[in-house]
Amino acid sequence: GAIYPRMPDLENKMLLAREHLEQAWRMLEEVTTEFRTKT
Repeated sequence: GAIYPRMPDLENKMLLAREHLEQAWRMLEEVTTEFRTKT
């Protein structure tokens, strides 16, 4: 199989992006819950 060079910079960016995604998802869930309780 092909050996891919490790790209720590890319890995770090992907990890950061995933963290931001999870934070955004939690915020979205909170907003949705608030919206449901208000309606």
